[in-house]
Amino acid sequence: MPAIANRAGDVGRFLQKSLAKLRLSYVDLYLIHIPVGMKANSDDGGATMQGVDCIRNQIQGRVDAGKAKAIGLSNFNSKQIERIFKVCRIKPANLQVEVHVYHQQKALREVCRDFGISICAYSPLGAPYTVKGSDEYPILLQHPVVTSLAKRLGRTPAQVLLRFLIQNQMPVIPMSTNQERVKENFQLFDFELSKEDMASLEALDRKGDGRIYDFKTLFKGIEKHPEWTFHIPY
Repeated sequence: MPAIANRAGDVGRFLQKSLAKLRLSYVDLYLIHIPVGMKANSDDGGATMQGVDCIRNQIQGRVDAGKAKAIGLSNFNSKQIERIFKVCRIKPANLQVEVHVYHQQKALREVCRDFGISICAYSPLGAPYTVKGSDEYPILLQHPVVTSLAKRLGRTPAQVLLRFLIQNQMPVIPMSTNQERVKENFQLFDFELSKEDMASLEALDRKGDGRIYDFKTLFKGIEKHPEWTFHIPY
């Protein structure tokens, strides 16, 4: 769901627009992109922040109508997930959230496991082109632990980072504009990381300090909203 469709009155029409563009009659998964409600300024343009609408009934209605097979969440914290499960009729199937070696989200993953929600990791490479590395915390693709593993295994650093998440039972959605890298990022199922390899990567977790995205630069003042995700650690 685009951010500008993130309120009850806009759910149906924006899903229909997406289906028309995709030339499909339904989608497998319809995600609520962020728990903060948005007011659309136009059909295709920007958004302004608004109080959270009770969109759960609208989303569930799309499943009832056969327009979506399952409901997903994105960028929700543990307390918001608990609230949804107390009131929803159709349980969310998936949470899409930032997860990478520096920000492994172990506590949130435990919550989702208890609720039977799968986690899909976005920015699984640590968003290398949007962050500045340092001597203390180098860009993940350049971290000595990652590059040494990649060299020993005959793999790329990206493949090592993605394989780590997959072995932790998380699908990944890396982004690249390079066609060769896209192909490389699919080559993940003909090797495994050992227990020792996994442990060396787990040790790089910075917990909350490893988070890259909190949406403050994207939506000015979002941290003042009562449903801003990052009021709590996870």
